[in-house]
Amino acid sequence: TEDMCSALLGEGAFINDEKIIITNNRSISESSGSISSKYWNEKLDLKMKEIRQKFKHVKSYGCIGFEYVEIATNKRDFAILSKLSPWDHIPGILIVREAGGFDIHFDKTPYEYNIEKKNLVVTGSITLQNEIINLIKE
Repeated sequence: TEDMCSALLGEGAFINDEKIIITNNRSISESSGSISSKYWNEKLDLKMKEIRQKFKHVKSYGCIGFEYVEIATNKRDFAILSKLSPWDHIPGILIVREAGGFDIHFDKTPYEYNIEKKNLVVTGSITLQNEIINLIKE
């Protein structure tokens, strides 16, 4: 697309030189996003298959970097992730946070690149984030 996505801590996220801000605030039944399809333990794999039906549309490109940009630009509402290699997630988390989005582990702690954890929900809306966490915890 020849677009450049960037973010500066405390200064915002940008596509080329235009600031991007997340404005989506859809409910689960109206939201679209992605759910990782591998690396879950057996219990979480079953849970992901169960909750998948609650969303309007679930599709992954197999490229989380692109999906983070879509969350930040209001084209995607969420990503539910299992494996969290820092090199895959640090840039995207910064972009989403600076655009006004949210990230939370299933234990309700925010993503930190230097703490080895799995299982993350990334959304453009705190309300959607809480709804997804509640679904996972049911």
